[in-house]
Amino acid sequence: QMKKNLNCILAFAPLVCFIAGIVLVMISGIVGGIVGEGAVLVICSILSILGLILVFAGVIADLVVMVYFGVLVCKRKDLEVGMKVLWCVLLYFFNLLIFPICYFVVLRKEQ
Repeated sequence: QMKKNLNCILAFAPLVCFIAGIVLVMISGIVGGIVGEGAVLVICSILSILGLILVFAGVIADLVVMVYFGVLVCKRKDLEVGMKVLWCVLLYFFNLLIFPICYFVVLRKEQ
């Protein structure tokens, strides 16, 4: 049960981090552009830095989850070699979008 929950969290974590970081950067840019003075500008700068940190964390998590899910897919004994190669290629090229799909279609059946 613990591994199942961890895999589910890992499937969505990079996407959530990336989207939250982009939203923070956009909000700080919009509010900073409208107001553009005093304490609000400092808060917008802090929000922008936090957003960039979240985007960076999402990229790092994306790489880690891509390798982890690739290993899990390759260890599956019930998948044919062609399907393993297909899932690994999909994980490599469409990683943020394919993680939840890979979890629900391939990895959830294993547990």
